[in-house]
Formats: sequence, C-alpha cells, structure tokens
Amino acid sequence: MNSSETPEQWLKRIESLRRAVDLRLDKEGRWWHEGQPFEHRRLIDAFNCGIDLHPKTGEPIIRLGQRWCYFSADDTPFIVFQLEEREGDLVATLNTVERLDLPENGLFIRGACLYANLAPNRWARFSRGAQAKLDAWLEEDPRGGFILQTAHRVWRI
Repeated sequence: MNSSETPEQWLKRIESLRRAVDLRLDKEGRWWHEGQPFEHRRLIDAFNCGIDLHPKTGEPIIRLGQRWCYFSADDTPFIVFQLEEREGDLVATLNTVERLDLPENGLFIRGACLYANLAPNRWARFSRGAQAKLDAWLEEDPRGGFILQTAHRVWRI
C-alpha cells in the first residue's frame, strides 16, 4: 500500500491483480497460462495441491504459500484421478492429492462424465482414466441405471 492509497483502494487493487492472472484448468486437469500448457511436473503438482475455493464467493483459487489468485476452470477444479477400494469403501484421489471416501449418495452423470459430491462444495469430475477403471465395480442397477458395488456397499449413479 502506498501512502496515497486508502485501505479500500489498496484492497481493490490487490483484488484486481488477483483476477488479472491468466490461469486456466481444463476439463482434463491440465494447467494453462496465457494459452500455453504447463509442462514442468513439479509446477503442475504444486498448482494442483494449491487448488481451493474462495471462502466467500466459491470461485476457484490457487494458493501458493501465503499468496493466492483466481483461476478459471473449464469445469469443476476438482478431478478424480484414481479410485480404489479400501476395506469395502471406495476412495477417490483428487488432483489436489486429497483422498476422500466416495459418498453413497452424490454420484451423478452429466453429459458423458461421472461426478461425485465428495464434500461440501467439493464436487469432482472423474477423469477419463478414472472412469475407464470403474469396470471393477460397475454393474447395471436392476431398477435402471448403474451402480458401483463392492462386497460391502452400493453406490447408486
């Protein structure tokens, strides 16, 4: 903040700077900056681990240490990259490296993609790779549609 700025002006300028960064996460979970894809694996991992939602607006943000900025997401910023069975439960590993239990209610299909409501404000899109590996648990539901089933539980889609 310079000496001629009021605190409100300073906050407005910071907000403008946070929105000026041209960062985009596409539907497949690839990061882009000014139209160019990220290629450095550790940078991609750092950005994925920093994905969050703004606590007031719900907009996607990226946190890197104490700093953060907004980014655009072609879909939800949370992507299920892996699904595994653990003691009869299905556990989703997200692009953020979070591991969350798949909810019994909260799976849905939109378009040709499977989504899961994993936590409040944390709905995640299954990557193509994760969707392709569902065959170990995927069955037709006798009542119509599909289910995911382990020896102990059933998830309706």
